[in-house]
Amino acid sequence: MPINKFRDFLYALADALDGFEAIKRPPEGCETSPLALTSLTLDGVAVTPEKTNTGWSYTVPSSASPQKLEWSVGAANPVEDEPSDGEPEEPALEEDAPVDDGEDAASDDAGDTGLSPADPWPEFPSPSGDASAEIVIRRRNPGKFAPDGMFFEVTNLQGFDTPAAHAPTNNLYNPQFHDIEVFWDFGDPGSVYSAPVHTLPEHKNRNVAKGHQAFHVYRQPGSYTVTAFLVEMSSGKTATATLTISGETGAITDAVKDPDDVYAGNKTIFIGTPEDPANVPDGALTFPSYQAMHDALNKTQAMSISPLGGWYYDFPGGIDARLMFAGGHDEELTEGGFACRHDPNQLFFCSEPGSSVRPVLRPSNMKGPSDSAGAHILTVYHNSINPRTCAVFQGVDVVGNWDPTIENDIVLDKTIVRSVYGKTEVYLLVDDIVSSGLSLTLTGTGDGTNEQNTAFIHDSHIRDWANFGYYGGGTAYAAVCGSRITQNPLALHGGAKIRPPLHHNN
Repeated sequence: MPINKFRDFLYALADALDGFEAIKRPPEGCETSPLALTSLTLDGVAVTPEKTNTGWSYTVPSSASPQKLEWSVGAANPVEDEPSDGEPEEPALEEDAPVDDGEDAASDDAGDTGLSPADPWPEFPSPSGDASAEIVIRRRNPGKFAPDGMFFEVTNLQGFDTPAAHAPTNNLYNPQFHDIEVFWDFGDPGSVYSAPVHTLPEHKNRNVAKGHQAFHVYRQPGSYTVTAFLVEMSSGKTATATLTISGETGAITDAVKDPDDVYAGNKTIFIGTPEDPANVPDGALTFPSYQAMHDALNKTQAMSISPLGGWYYDFPGGIDARLMFAGGHDEELTEGGFACRHDPNQLFFCSEPGSSVRPVLRPSNMKGPSDSAGAHILTVYHNSINPRTCAVFQGVDVVGNWDPTIENDIVLDKTIVRSVYGKTEVYLLVDDIVSSGLSLTLTGTGDGTNEQNTAFIHDSHIRDWANFGYYGGGTAYAAVCGSRITQNPLALHGGAKIRPPLHHNN
């Protein structure tokens, strides 16, 4: 191994074991100490680490090709025990100490570091020097209602040594993204991912993130303060940026709204038998099933919804609608879905609040424009007016009948959302969704000319698809956070028997 590559490895090892102490230090009240290198030898020659203001410094032997590296690790700040005259005593177990039966779901068999998923960052240290930065919201839910997924970025970095771009890359490469670390606190303590498995508890913390760009979903209405702490490792310069999400001024930084206010009265359609009648919003239109809603809308054109070609319901411009499915409601969807062709639309598909069982939607037999094409729960089209559409899905299971282990004969193109037509401007958020047995599952957009197209997958599980778990297309802003996109390990590779898939990706 050349000496320069070894030196890079050595630094990476040190960072993994100790690194930036203010970030690695366990939260207050945690007994676990951070690890640090206690000894290091290269080809039998000691390598002495020296702590500096900006990290670790090493004097490396001049061997051109190191052959053997040995190290030992221990607590960075070990507690010295009192001297003992005899053999060390075994630690005594408390009489009523709990027994670990291996069933602790929180640890997911990944090992328990003793850290909590609540808040692994300690309080950020005070910034040093004259460096500064700003936080901007690049994209958020246009309706500003919870769940509100926001795409953040730190910008206008000043006072750091690292330049923003190097010629002749035409700004395609920004070294600040690599040389300046950014740590986020979204001001939403206690928010935890549920979809990830076999991961450390602290990795399920939704309130923190790392990187120049970050994404977070606020599931509760209210005001929040976002903080970003920036560290330039080479110089030791730091900066803190904050952004307050509050008020009702019409700005992108307005507070997160309560969906019950946004979808008051008959803007909410409640489908199914509620677990608790008190969970049905006041004034909501109620139907025992999706089929009953379909029949009623076809006859009465409630909420100004009119049939489109007999297989979709076309939302005219300016419609805000929330479809709320009762907890435990399980229905095969045999009719068409919904379409957005006008400007603007703001749609929210969700489950009954406080329900103990998730609703299940089965779009396997939804009618499409022909016998060979499937339908989608929501489709975004374009016409003479390229529509702006906000579509949010939260807390439901969507189950198709595609089985990747046998590749059964089905009509493909069953999706939750598909937006592939024209220069549409789409904001799509999928939060806490479980989908399986679908075809394309999710499509952001097929047109890349609109720089506002957005697709966010958050705390969700997509599995057992036929074509793609997620197809980004021309999406400009995209994030997949705290989610699983997993194919069945026994999936075949032949494709559907009825016709070839668009892009088989088993």
